[in-house]
Parts: sequence; structure tokens; C-alpha cells
Amino acid sequence: MSSISIADGAVNVDRSKTISVVFSDAVTNPTISLKKDGAQNALVAGQDYTLVSSDNKTYKIVFDQNVTLDEFAQYELAVSKDFQTGTDIDSKVTFITGSTSTDDVKPTATVASAADGVIDFVAQTPEALEVTFSEAMKESTLNTSTVKLYKGSDAVTLISSDLVYANNTLTINPNVLADDTNYVLVVTTGATDEAGNGLASDYQVRFTANKQ
Repeated sequence: MSSISIADGAVNVDRSKTISVVFSDAVTNPTISLKKDGAQNALVAGQDYTLVSSDNKTYKIVFDQNVTLDEFAQYELAVSKDFQTGTDIDSKVTFITGSTSTDDVKPTATVASAADGVIDFVAQTPEALEVTFSEAMKESTLNTSTVKLYKGSDAVTLISSDLVYANNTLTINPNVLADDTNYVLVVTTGATDEAGNGLASDYQVRFTANKQ
């Protein structure tokens, strides 16, 4: 007999989920098929996915890197035959995928003019710095604990109203930037995207305020 890690009738199944088939006894080369909306849309073993096992009992379905299960699609996973004993196993489940796979991609941050990490920053009125992120961020994590400004080794006091986030861009409005003065802007790894992934490392930009 065999069991399948996804329950029959499961919905909103993570498209990146590892699917396992576990047999009560060791088997060799079981027939496992995965079909979308019927036999005409079957994924091909050895082409779209492979079966991996270290003990001939637990088999993991490993998808080819170019294969992605479709969103909101119904699939049928069937274990139909055990070639070792010649007996039918007939374990079968149907499941429906969710809209997205798990997001584990860390966001990145950039300041447009920070090609070398140094900006000859011409202060505007109001004086503002803009940090653009690679994806939507959780706004509550962009705060005075995760966004810091330093003048030399001294911290510049920022308040919540100095930070405005919209359309993947954080605008930082310090009250005063001194002319011909070196600053460092830091966004820490505590700043996360909507899935909770933080920056891979603290993002730092050095710049010199220049009011000319």
C-alpha cells in the first residue's frame, strides 16, 4: 500500500510544495502519474519530473526547473502499479493549487544616483532622499529603528513623519542637511517585504550634502 503527502481534495496547495509518496514496503520503479485536468495534460516522468528515493519506500517528486504547476489548477496524482510485485496499488488524490508559490526572495534597495556608493547630493526644499525597493515592502517595518541617518559617527534624529513610503519607494525627509557634510544612510535587515523577507544585508549609502 502507499500514501501520498497531499490529502485528497486539498485546495490552495503551495505550487512549490514537495510531493512525497510513501510505500509500506520497498518497491522498484513504481508508476506515478501527475495529470492536469485529465489524461491529455499529463506531466511526463523523466521529462517534467523525476522520482528520487534513497530507500525505495519514500519517493519525492522533483520537478524540472522549467516546470511550474499552474495557478488554481486541478491535478490528479495517481500511483498505479508496482513493477516489483506486479500488483496494482491504486492510490490517487486530486488537489487544487493556490495562486503563488512561497516567496523567499529577499528584496533589494537602491538610491538612483549611488553608482559608487557616494552621492554629491544637492539638497532640495524640502531636503529628501529616495530609496527604491525591488518589490513591495511591509510599510510598518520602514521606521526609525530600521532607517537611520548618520552625520559622521553621530546619529541624526529622524521622526516617523520624516519617512514616507509609497509605490515601492521610501522618501526620507530629514529636517536639515548641513552643507559640505558627509552623511551615511542605512536601511537595516529589519526592513522586510510583504512576505516577511528582510534585506540580505544592511543597505548603506554615503553622500555629501551640497547646496550649490
